[in-house]
Amino acid sequence: MLNSRYGDYEQRILQHFIDNPEAECINLPFGQNTEILLMYLLRDGLLVDQPDRRPVTMSSREREFMWYALTDKGKFFIYQWKSAKKIE
Repeated sequence: MLNSRYGDYEQRILQHFIDNPEAECINLPFGQNTEILLMYLLRDGLLVDQPDRRPVTMSSREREFMWYALTDKGKFFIYQWKSAKKIE
């Protein structure tokens, strides 16, 4: 299910939360393709953008970044994945 549903970028984001269990948010580059790259994580309700944290410009390159939070459903999904339980 994981390999057929979520792309490489989405799987790396999920892996970030496994590797950093205390993390509840992730700051990702923001651009016109961001929602496409995160489409299934957002659509499935595992990740949600932070409405109170709009895109911010960082660094001298003026890249924008956006905060995304792992939902309760996302936390449960991560738990199942790292526990090697069946994910539906």
